[in-house]
Amino acid sequence: MIPKLSKDLKNELPELKGFSERNLGRMLAFYREYPPEKQVLTDLPQAVANLKANRIELGIVAQIPWGHNLLLIEKIKELPTRLWFVQQTIHNGWNRDVLSLMIKSNLHNRQSDTTNNFVKQLPDPQSDMARQSLKDPYMFIS
Repeated sequence: MIPKLSKDLKNELPELKGFSERNLGRMLAFYREYPPEKQVLTDLPQAVANLKANRIELGIVAQIPWGHNLLLIEKIKELPTRLWFVQQTIHNGWNRDVLSLMIKSNLHNRQSDTTNNFVKQLPDPQSDMARQSLKDPYMFIS
């Protein structure tokens, strides 16, 4: 089905790119991860709550590039963790390589609420670097 759709789209819209079989598969994966409705409208309050949550999720994931979203969908299966990385990407302006490194280093597990005044005392890039340096694991060898 995807191969035929890819061919049809390329024939119908030859001036547009991005309709390869691989990319259409990725679009389908994105849709499956963030469907417009998670549940059938049987219980109206719950369904409305789910729709509202989906709109928030889609609003957040729409703020990062397509390649970032693909990386997150491929590497992180838990939605809350994925959304945490989306928020951090937006806040810190991570490119895809930095995002990949942060995922590989399990940054979400190392995140802690350390008490410091770095944000008040240092400009933004330096305060972020100081906070990140204290989150890295240290190993002392005797």
